[in-house]
Amino acid sequence: IWHKGKLKTTLEDFSFLMDQHGIPRNKIKLIKGFYNDSLNDELKKELLPKKAAVVYVDCDLYHSTVDVLRFVRDFFQVGTILVFDDWNCFHGDPSRGERRAFSEFCEANPDLQFEEFVRDNERMSFICLGTEGERGLLG
Repeated sequence: IWHKGKLKTTLEDFSFLMDQHGIPRNKIKLIKGFYNDSLNDELKKELLPKKAAVVYVDCDLYHSTVDVLRFVRDFFQVGTILVFDDWNCFHGDPSRGERRAFSEFCEANPDLQFEEFVRDNERMSFICLGTEGERGLLG
């Protein structure tokens, strides 16, 4: 269902859409490029130590989701909401797409714990219970 370039949006068009929906530009940092290139250590250093309230993953495909999850790992905190926009792509097959990437991410990061939060037809969200250390502090 995906064709090369079909979902491409220019930075200018995306900025226009943000304006149309009342999203304040001073609250958003737009990064142009493919995840495997643009989500790098330099950007991470620029953004940390800030943590994420919400991480919205709209990647569709496995490899893109892996890149995003690898990057955002250090931004999770107790209460971060993680949303997957295309959770049920590939007919809900757990060996493909966002489902596979998240399963592998959880296996590779057992200190992070997530609980199901909200779901609908295509999206699935989780709430981060934090790391083992954070959970110990919360009692």
